[in-house]
Amino acid sequence: MKILNVLPELNHGGVEMVVAESSIALAAAGNEVFVLCAGGLMVDALIKQNVKLICLPIAKKNLTSLFQIIKIIRLIKDIKPDIIHIHSRLPAWLIYTALKFIPKTQRPITVATIHGLHSVNIYSAIVLKADVVIAVSTACFEYYHKHYLNKYPHKYLSNLASENILNSDGLSTKKIHIFPLGVDTRQFTAIIDEHDTQILEKLKALIPAYNPKTPILALVGRLSKIKGHTYLINLMSELNKQELTAYAIIVGSADIKQQEYMAHLKQTIIDKNLQNCIFFFGECAAMPALFRQVDLTLSLSIKAESYGRIVLESLRAGTPVVGWDIGGIGENLKAFYPTGLVKFDDQSALTKKVKQALRLDKIKEESQQLSDSITLDCSEHHQHVLQLYQTALDYKLEETSIN
Repeated sequence: MKILNVLPELNHGGVEMVVAESSIALAAAGNEVFVLCAGGLMVDALIKQNVKLICLPIAKKNLTSLFQIIKIIRLIKDIKPDIIHIHSRLPAWLIYTALKFIPKTQRPITVATIHGLHSVNIYSAIVLKADVVIAVSTACFEYYHKHYLNKYPHKYLSNLASENILNSDGLSTKKIHIFPLGVDTRQFTAIIDEHDTQILEKLKALIPAYNPKTPILALVGRLSKIKGHTYLINLMSELNKQELTAYAIIVGSADIKQQEYMAHLKQTIIDKNLQNCIFFFGECAAMPALFRQVDLTLSLSIKAESYGRIVLESLRAGTPVVGWDIGGIGENLKAFYPTGLVKFDDQSALTKKVKQALRLDKIKEESQQLSDSITLDCSEHHQHVLQLYQTALDYKLEETSIN
């Protein structure tokens, strides 16, 4: 089977990790896998795993991206993929425009995964034009079903919730399928390895007054306003006032567009006299070890997330999580760690919840038990996706033979 995955770029991020893992798994299963993107930090790693990379500037909403449509048409004609799997809105527009110039009988099956709870408009609705759509959580499915079924009754949305789009044993016959992402349970464990020493050394270098008995909180995610850093700063300010000693690290990098925001955060931390409590860890390539070396993971996005994989990764590594009860974060906490749920945007409740956690004698004494509770492996997601591909191909073949 030939599969073409399409996304803006392959730098570190949730969508990028999902596409990378899926592409590697599909290639390992004997499929010919291509990835079309604008390049990125993860390109070399995929090439080493027999994934074929095609780099075109399709990451930005500008004329340069539009000019790639002719190249995309040629690419589809040359590769002749069985499946085009779209993972973002801009590439979706480019792909569907290109497909208009390819005869219907030669068009591949299109699959789209919804990775975000995007703003409700025509631009976002494009992902639902795919032959089959994958939602990564129930929260994601419900969001699109609620906001798009009646609001945008285009012809390609008419079957959004109808039956008999695809028929297969063991798979839903609806156009939108819910396939939770899961987590790599082999990579994320509570077992210490050589990376823990490296993370610990970096923490000691980062925190001048490092004390192994002082708990460390971690807020993980690329630096952007939606990740809720202000909540963390206010939380640490309150803990300081109440003489509860703790450190906090902000894990993730800021791209060029977010440098001003990062500078603002640093100044706010100084203004609140928290520079000895809150530290910028930067990018981390050993997340399982980082989760093991901190005492509490926070998930405080101001906007509902579609899945909230960090919850599973942290719990699988044996570290408890406190997060808002919205979107995929809330869904995963309800399912796996309801103790960590906090009412959205309630700073007082957040402070109270974290204080309760920090006052435990051994905040991570049940780390192995936490880890063992997470059994949803990402391989299940990959298997569901591959099965869906095959079902769609079988359906198309049957439909072609009838016609």
